[in-house]
Amino acid sequence: MFQISPVTREDLKDIIELRDEATEWLHGLGTDQWQQAWPDAQGENERLESSIDKGNTWIVRDGPVAVATFVIDTFSDPQLWTEDEQAEPALYIHRFIVRRDRAGIELGATLMDLIEVWAKPHEDYEGYDWLRVDVWTTNEDLHKYYRRIGFDYLRTVPGDYPSSALFQREVPKRAH
Repeated sequence: MFQISPVTREDLKDIIELRDEATEWLHGLGTDQWQQAWPDAQGENERLESSIDKGNTWIVRDGPVAVATFVIDTFSDPQLWTEDEQAEPALYIHRFIVRRDRAGIELGATLMDLIEVWAKPHEDYEGYDWLRVDVWTTNEDLHKYYRRIGFDYLRTVPGDYPSSALFQREVPKRAH
């Protein structure tokens, strides 16, 4: 039975292990995704710790084993998303990782569906119309994955930001 809960500082080791495993797996696939900290190691750690402190980072456990993690927030990076897009009610998903031995059971798609349900009105999220994600620019397999689970490709933003392929999925009215 999976259990989803907000990450605390005590979970940080598990989050780093999930990320390290994903980084090694991605390296084996020949992609440059996560092969270098962004923008650097200190900045990457500061972003992670900040999202934990704000209660935006979640961990999925199967018993004591961490099997997935993700961040949900309303931060839309202005270098990626237009002013019009930023004005729309949307939840943004960041650092979405599923443990490799749990790949293939549709855990990622199921979690996206759950996040979609969370997008309906409740105490933390006030009825968002979009789920959005910026995806590693050069990871075409990841682009295909997001399309397969119902996200539409919007564009790739030119520049040096490594995760600038933008995808979104409308939160269906049934979720509201």
